[in-house]
Amino acid sequence: MWRRKTDRKQAQPHDHEKDARLSRLRTEFDSAKLTIDPTGPLAEQLSAVEQGLLKIEQQTDKDKYIPAIHDVEADLCLLKPYPLLYPTWIRLRESLYRFDKQRGKAWAEDMARLLPADAESDPGEIPRQRLQLLTLELQESAARYNRLAEERAGVIQRVNILGVCIVTVGIVGLVISITFSTTALPPSNLFLSLLAAVLAGGIGAVISRLRTIKRERVRSEFSTTLMLDMASRVSLGATAALFVASVLLSGFLRLPVPDDPTALVTTLVTLGLASGVSDRLFSATLERVIGQRAPKPRTDGS
Repeated sequence: MWRRKTDRKQAQPHDHEKDARLSRLRTEFDSAKLTIDPTGPLAEQLSAVEQGLLKIEQQTDKDKYIPAIHDVEADLCLLKPYPLLYPTWIRLRESLYRFDKQRGKAWAEDMARLLPADAESDPGEIPRQRLQLLTLELQESAARYNRLAEERAGVIQRVNILGVCIVTVGIVGLVISITFSTTALPPSNLFLSLLAAVLAGGIGAVISRLRTIKRERVRSEFSTTLMLDMASRVSLGATAALFVASVLLSGFLRLPVPDDPTALVTTLVTLGLASGVSDRLFSATLERVIGQRAPKPRTDGS
């Protein structure tokens, strides 16, 4: 039992990122310690930072020591020597992408004014306080971004699973319909051909929906709505495929209809899939069948 626990501890991967960040924080802390009076007003705050560094060294849970590192970084902004302030701003500037464009631009312009690169003396407390606030705001934005990313990934995963299930069932039904439609007698072969077209339309609608799901606002509260939208798209795609197949078979558009059962079912499946994927095909076919609405007369006298 003792050997198993020892092996398990040895198997844990070494966190090189933690070591690198701790090394930087230790260097900044040592520099601050050399410039701060041990009996002055900042001595107590410096001691608190040292205790924070010790806790980080002892902590192995990444979810716990990462926020602690950010807190220590924020406190050191008020203590570190002024030559280290501009490098700190350069490091934080690389993370401004977490803000929206206007907010990030405002921060960049403000810090460029308060903390110029050629500053030869301590710029005062205001830039230090701004760096401390920026460190904390970046931490908050990172936590919110990670939470939304995990939430978004979960919703997309559920919608994708539903889409894959629908496509899988549709493909199985499509293969069965195509297989039997080529050997069945009328009117069974026509029924199976139309069924294959309808299934192809539903599959096309799912494929079209899955291609656009990442462009929308995906939140957990919208999960049910997105799944219902997927089902409605399947219904619309199947209806569009049935409509296009019916128009083709009716001869209304005077298009050639294959006499061979295999050619007929493949034609219907192709049109059905296209109808499900593209709403334009369905709309164009509908306009040719029922006609376009006549434009309203203009009343502006022109």
